[in-house]
Amino acid sequence: MIQNVFKQVGIGLVALITWILISAASAVNGREINLLKNGSFSEQDQDGPANWKIVGDDEVVVSKQDAPAPGASYLQATVKKAAKGLGQVMQYVPVVSRHIYDLSAVLKSDPPGMGFIQVKLFKDGKEFKRIAVGKSGKDWKPAKGEIFVEDADKIAVLLRYPRKTNFVGKTAKFADLKLVDKGEKVVIPPASSEVQAVPTFNSAGITVSYTGDPKKGLK
Repeated sequence: MIQNVFKQVGIGLVALITWILISAASAVNGREINLLKNGSFSEQDQDGPANWKIVGDDEVVVSKQDAPAPGASYLQATVKKAAKGLGQVMQYVPVVSRHIYDLSAVLKSDPPGMGFIQVKLFKDGKEFKRIAVGKSGKDWKPAKGEIFVEDADKIAVLLRYPRKTNFVGKTAKFADLKLVDKGEKVVIPPASSEVQAVPTFNSAGITVSYTGDPKKGLK
């Protein structure tokens, strides 16, 4: 029994230390840190934008022309030929389970609505959920989403766009990608807030309204 107690304390201590280290990495001098590497696309290597993986053979370049802010860089993906599935440029990021992350970007495309951001959640190497964030506009358009990672230990942030025949030669642009850890999700236990009874001929229908987080998965 004593060994079990020490074991539980040890597990809790490890979790606490992990949270402290990641929190320290996410905030320096009161400034929130972007967990995405090279989210501004200002750094490049021989394969293109540093820290980003280009999937497929579309034309992916970094440009400053017509950027959303003076001197800023952005990633531009142009569809070279029709293909199945969506085009993507991606990056993996380790996360802390049960935490909330703010994801933001600025998007633009021709035609409008072509580009968006997708987040894939992974646990022990297995994907279990996908979340879409934002949609590009004719002009630069902000995109923002609050991502609850549930039990994930890693996520993939993907810059996505269609590659059907009618999109060949079209471009999607992505700028100012940011991912910030906002801390652990505060769970509000479910509770009934209102009960309504609707009488019928020989019975009554009961409607119950709830507040708080659903019990299953606390999502």
